[in-house]
Amino acid sequence: MTLNKCRLRVRQRIKSKSEQNTGSEIRGASEGNANGFMRHMPPNQKKTGRTTAAPLEVILAGSSSKAASPTILVDEGVYRAYFERSMDAMLLMASGGRILAVNSAACELFGRTEMEIAQASCRGLLGGSSVSLKKLLAKHARSRNVRGELEFLRGDGSQFPGEIIAVHCQGASNEALSVVVIREITDRRRAEKEAAKAVKQWECAMQGTLLAISNMVEHSDPYTAGHQRRVGIIAADIARELGWPNCRCNELRNVGLVHDIGKMAIPTDLLVKATPLTIQEIEIIKTHALKGYEILKDVAFPYPIAEIVYQHHERIDGSGYPRGLKGDEILPEARILAVADSLEAMATDRPYRASLGLEMALNEIERGRGTAYDPDPVDACLRLFRENGYKMPD
Repeated sequence: MTLNKCRLRVRQRIKSKSEQNTGSEIRGASEGNANGFMRHMPPNQKKTGRTTAAPLEVILAGSSSKAASPTILVDEGVYRAYFERSMDAMLLMASGGRILAVNSAACELFGRTEMEIAQASCRGLLGGSSVSLKKLLAKHARSRNVRGELEFLRGDGSQFPGEIIAVHCQGASNEALSVVVIREITDRRRAEKEAAKAVKQWECAMQGTLLAISNMVEHSDPYTAGHQRRVGIIAADIARELGWPNCRCNELRNVGLVHDIGKMAIPTDLLVKATPLTIQEIEIIKTHALKGYEILKDVAFPYPIAEIVYQHHERIDGSGYPRGLKGDEILPEARILAVADSLEAMATDRPYRASLGLEMALNEIERGRGTAYDPDPVDACLRLFRENGYKMPD
């Protein structure tokens, strides 16, 4: 049997059943008997006996285009049973927000009768969400389905947040209808706020811990007091100039706080030595990148802090240490940190030399553009200082 013949037989059988039920439903509605969707209609429609969503005329197949997939027919009794017994608030809406049908869960959610909800219309159920509603309806006009969050208004005037899911469907006369499901999300919002608060507290605790570690490092190297903190600030501001999201910039600032943590494993007399270092002493100091990685690698940070610390002395031409990485082998965070670290080191005093001055330090960074340093963070750094009036952090 062909698909068309099957569809014809199904339509005939359902039509017969529909004709048997429709008369009694219309009579019941005119006598005040709330039966089927008729009881949800505005009074003017009940008097005429007309139904916008007549039995079996809500076809959940969307477009009536010939190119569309075969129409799925839903028996009215099954559809009505799902609609009425759903634990979610459900509305059947015409274009423009006119409400044609309401289930009992919606009445309970809004604290209103079916007729009150129908007369209020969609806009009357919203609490200060008209702008959001316009955006949502505009999106719905361009899409078969839409999901969003709005503020709704109960019968007693109180507001509640709700998630709305609208599914496009088609009525008896090919008019556009929407089946709208509304779920209150007050508990979810509360849980999200509590989770966000917990995350914020955790971030503050983590930053405090990293700052304490930074202070420990600088106690062993008093000549570089504040170096890690300043490097973190400069690196975060370079990232922000590059358009990075604020959360990622803050993460980079935290990495800056401990990027020299490996110096805790370096003899203090080498760190504060005022005379030139020997080749062997330089090689010992270079191990601080690896030592920092080994200290941090087993700590479960939400970003690769240990690897960034490991790479912050790498250079994009492969001339850096400890692994001689080059180009994209180096993490973007480490490339930014390299610029900030070098700039701060040259622009401040060291035990073995006086500060080069900010302008000379910027010239050195510019000279290394494309060889030692990634061009993008170099350009962002130069813009900050030369065009935006950025000042070296205290």
